[in-house]
Amino acid sequence: MSQGTAAHTITVGIKYDTEPLNQLESQLENIAELLDRI
Repeated sequence: MSQGTAAHTITVGIKYDTEPLNQLESQLENIAELLDRI
C-alpha cells in the first residue's frame, strides 16, 4: 500500500467517524438550550 493510499484511507475513516460525532454534538447543543430555558 502506497503512502497516498494510506493517507486517503485515513482521511475517509476520519470523515466517516466524525459524522456521528457532529450529529451528537448538535444534539447536545439542543439539549443544553432546552435546559437553559427551564
